[in-house]
Amino acid sequence: MHWTEYKGAYPPGYVVEQGLQPTFHEQQPATWHWARRHGPAIIHYSRELAVGVDGALLSDGGRGRAEAPLHTANSWRRPLNDVGQAWRGEPARVPIAWQWGTLHVTGDDVVFLDGPQPEPELEDDSASILKRELYESAELRAVVSSFDEARILFAFAVNFEFIRAADGLQQRFSSNGDAAQFVADVRRLGEYWADFKWSDLADLEDRSASERRVEEVLVSLGWRGSFERQARLAELEAVKTRLRSQFPHLDAADGFVSIGHDPDTGKGYMVVSPPEHKPKR
Repeated sequence: MHWTEYKGAYPPGYVVEQGLQPTFHEQQPATWHWARRHGPAIIHYSRELAVGVDGALLSDGGRGRAEAPLHTANSWRRPLNDVGQAWRGEPARVPIAWQWGTLHVTGDDVVFLDGPQPEPELEDDSASILKRELYESAELRAVVSSFDEARILFAFAVNFEFIRAADGLQQRFSSNGDAAQFVADVRRLGEYWADFKWSDLADLEDRSASERRVEEVLVSLGWRGSFERQARLAELEAVKTRLRSQFPHLDAADGFVSIGHDPDTGKGYMVVSPPEHKPKR
């Protein structure tokens, strides 16, 4: 979430009473974050922008939290399966499903009004045909329900061009945000681009396996491209690492291992050279 979590009472001056305005100090960022109480609910702000609410009245009569993820006027979402407040880390990893809506604010309460979920962004652009075809795939949606595979699809979408096998049509996402929003749309959980845009792959348990699963679905849907070469080279890199650990001499004075790809076929290859062919470094 976008507001500070306090255990126990809020710090002095954090909650501004009705009718009063906060004082911002440009050299003191802590003063940019404040809140206003509305009866049992508290709205949190970053300067003048409302970013979250605690204790909002929900449609089922209970109270809960909501956030304004897009930082736009009255665009809010609340977690539907907030188990142990798991969304505090990476909500897409759980994954958290979100209900979008609006806030109705009065002096003595804040009500979260459930609204329609966002429509997928499939407008005409450099990847619109690809988006429409992949968005309809239940198989792809099932695969990227895993956070690891969702991050791999995002990495493919950011880095590579897609080519439709049937006619050679080329499609490419216009930006990282465009790619991230597409992954969110495919998963259909009420997520949005920021849930994926800053994802990295450093903690993937088995990157090659995740890449292979996503690649197989994309190819089955008729889309091929440079992501295939990247996946194959990643596999070869993993094999090279294993060879080096099992046979240290291959990377020492007795020989070496190298990998590359054929630019005509896109296929990867590995070369284990004998000592006499080892190049000077």
